[in-house]
Amino acid sequence: MERLPRSCRGELMNHMCGVIWKVAGVHMKSLIPKGGLHYKMVLQEEPPPAPVHEEEEEEDDLDDDDPPEASEDVPPDLDYVSDNELDLQPLHSSKLDRQDLLRLFPEWNGEVAEVEDHAIHIQVKRVEEAPPHHLWRSREKERLHQEDTDTLICQIMMQDLTHILAGTPARLVYDALDPAHRHPHSLHFHSAWESGNLRRVYQVSETEYLFVTWVDVNCDSHTQWYYFGVSNMRKDLTYHFRMINMEKPSSEYNQGMRPLFYSEKNSEEGWHRIGDQVCYYRNQYPRHHSIDDHYYTLSFNLSFPHDHDRCYFAPSYPYTATLLKSHLSGFSGLRDRLRRTVLCSTVGGNLCDLLTVTEWGCSSEELERRKYVVMTSRVHPGESQASWMMKGVMDYLLGDSPEAGVLRSHYIFKLVPMLNMDGVVEGNHRCGLTGVDLNRQWLNPDRQVHPTIYYAKHLLLHIRSNLGKEVALFCDLHGHFRKKNIFMFGCQRSGVDKFKERIFPYLLSQADPNFSFESSSYKIPKSKRSCGRVVVGKDMAVTNSYTMEASFSGMDIGPNRGNHMDTTTLENVGKHLCQVLVHYLEPSQGMIQQTHALVKMQEDAPKEEAAPSKKKTKKKKGKATPSTGT
Repeated sequence: MERLPRSCRGELMNHMCGVIWKVAGVHMKSLIPKGGLHYKMVLQEEPPPAPVHEEEEEEDDLDDDDPPEASEDVPPDLDYVSDNELDLQPLHSSKLDRQDLLRLFPEWNGEVAEVEDHAIHIQVKRVEEAPPHHLWRSREKERLHQEDTDTLICQIMMQDLTHILAGTPARLVYDALDPAHRHPHSLHFHSAWESGNLRRVYQVSETEYLFVTWVDVNCDSHTQWYYFGVSNMRKDLTYHFRMINMEKPSSEYNQGMRPLFYSEKNSEEGWHRIGDQVCYYRNQYPRHHSIDDHYYTLSFNLSFPHDHDRCYFAPSYPYTATLLKSHLSGFSGLRDRLRRTVLCSTVGGNLCDLLTVTEWGCSSEELERRKYVVMTSRVHPGESQASWMMKGVMDYLLGDSPEAGVLRSHYIFKLVPMLNMDGVVEGNHRCGLTGVDLNRQWLNPDRQVHPTIYYAKHLLLHIRSNLGKEVALFCDLHGHFRKKNIFMFGCQRSGVDKFKERIFPYLLSQADPNFSFESSSYKIPKSKRSCGRVVVGKDMAVTNSYTMEASFSGMDIGPNRGNHMDTTTLENVGKHLCQVLVHYLEPSQGMIQQTHALVKMQEDAPKEEAAPSKKKTKKKKGKATPSTGT
């Protein structure tokens, strides 16, 4: 084994695991039942069946043209489309009635009833306690780990094979549906709160535990989000945690990322990174009824700082619906600049907040001159970075700085802080309650099944078509599991407008050292045709239409190179996103020409020769395909 190149060892161990599992599998029981540990809810109106060939649902959140180095796999050829191949939808009028208009556009309709704090509804999971109260502390920058993950993976896979061959029993010590499995001498686990996600835990030895997370509601997939608590620990032991039903074929855990950790006894430290021997690999457990498609394991070791503490784990800083409500309540007295209304009611009965931010009390003529800016966040509930970026946006726009006042006097901001509140409260990773990715429903959203997307789209349609107003910026905030930095996906223009969509990202890269202009992309794969930025950018002719992504991991550029992402970085990029709008109000011709020239130089620069790509093939149920990113 030692004579083999490192790049071959992991693949060899994958094959060995698979072969032994196939031979011995008839005598062993998988800890992950076929189809995953999924759960269902009965909807008042059943969602339409998912399209059979909707590849983006199978590929999870693989985004655009990630670089070859983002994965050990050779990336497939992506099928991009040009402007003349897009089959644009006509810009028709919105279908909003009078009550909708009163609620969505208080700036044109006088005083309207504003929303007050309301109950949060959790439809499926059993909830036994309120969301944990975490203290938020600014910390020194935390470094990405630098470990030999290839060697680690080989060692851990050998342990897996030893357990399989020896028939080592795994004792169930936690089941989210049956608390009777708790054992007095094992660790105790908790997740029965809003946004919590942990389905089962098995104990293999005194210090080794295997974790299985919930899949999304009405799905049999999407398992990257976890959020759970641990108690009854001993500080003198080193524990080995393995999360065995991860789905992404590659992860930043092999590139320096570590899990987040919070100790109640050390609450003054806040959330921080923890764990050593962190790695991520393909395991022996079959997925989707297939012996060729397997789950992946996140493995790490840790020692707890105290005996009998209560500690929490998550992949990114949790931001619950309760935390959002608490944050919004702090803006209640700002009636000179804010109206808080409701976009709509969700499938689960939650109220989706809509914030309208502008300077109130002006004349109708002055209001008429203002352009619109629309920002949305958290359509994918497991990407909590999006909420922290939106927090930075809200705090800045509603603050007292002169620049914020300038923005409010020139723009009308429409902010939707949590598009998928149902998914957030249930602890989903990707979907809402209807089992579909809401960011793939923008072409034809259903009013009953995808209400938040329906109303967000028709709000934009009303601005562009009925009001005839310009949307200066549409930005949908996201998180990214398989790339570093903060970056954007936009919509490539052609003709006289070529490169115009790159001016705003370039200005943002000058304002924020953590934003990577070089990592941003503007091509449109066919699989993204129905996502928000493409429908708004192309069908509604909004030049500055973007998805802004923040890594779950950290940075490889700028002053934070080699550090993990933190909430300060995320909030700052939200603030800088707004500040760029000040400079973008009346961009000088010289600035535009300079930006075009810089972008053109980058476009014309010789690219390093990439590895030859494998031809992309249709993905069938249960078959693995190479990945290109988050």
